[in-house]
Amino acid sequence: MLHRSVNDLGTRGWDGLIGEIQDFGPDLIIEREWNDSKALYEPVYKAFPNVPKAWWWIDAHVIYEYRKPYARNFDYLFLAVSRYVEPAQQDLMRPAFWLPLSCPWDSGGCQPNNEPKDYTVSFIARIAPIQYFERRIECVRRLQEHFGPLFYFETTPNMVSIVRRSRVSMNCAYNNDLNFRYFEVLGCGTELVTDAVPDLYRVPGLQERCTIYQDFDDMLGKVQQVIDGEIKHDMAEVQNWIRQNHCVEHRYYQLIEELRNVKAVPD
Repeated sequence: MLHRSVNDLGTRGWDGLIGEIQDFGPDLIIEREWNDSKALYEPVYKAFPNVPKAWWWIDAHVIYEYRKPYARNFDYLFLAVSRYVEPAQQDLMRPAFWLPLSCPWDSGGCQPNNEPKDYTVSFIARIAPIQYFERRIECVRRLQEHFGPLFYFETTPNMVSIVRRSRVSMNCAYNNDLNFRYFEVLGCGTELVTDAVPDLYRVPGLQERCTIYQDFDDMLGKVQQVIDGEIKHDMAEVQNWIRQNHCVEHRYYQLIEELRNVKAVPD
């Protein structure tokens, strides 16, 4: 397998990147949507017209129509939000599959959590621009009012360190989506209190390993129950479950297996 990121373009340029891929001779090209980099790799796809291409479409729930033109570069679509699978298949006339998000590092990254708990409650998430994150802003407001200085909120590159040092970490989905927090927080070995989204119940074992709230009043009560020890999960077991089933390599194995089932790639 040859793995290249957006950053590689800065050192190799298109000619160097395409030449390296030609030397490698791929049977399959996979792109994972990343930070709105639409149309970035189109020169690569045009250079390899006969190689099957698959897209892990992370943000179908964010301006679906805007992303549809770029999706036409691919032969197979894997969507992180299941309710967009059928529309994508119908709109784009391509095979489409559900591929949920994962803990974003490999299984070796789920190390036992013995960190001191410097934060009682943390919530690491985007809330800007305001017009897109009204529900999250209300979630943050309620947590700040109720827990005051016990509550830590920030959008930070030190997310993993903050979450590992939290007794409870919060989640509030942007658009009814099973986002990265479900797997990141549990992969850190920290108790997760999260809202209920449909895809949560499609991942066997996930709902038993987190604490689910129905509204913000319920959320405050659930967080307090976790803090008081009335709700408690075996976080070592939870981390092991993530490590064995829900790290990034497991999703790519699943993607390739789906393509083998439809004879898109060889066994």
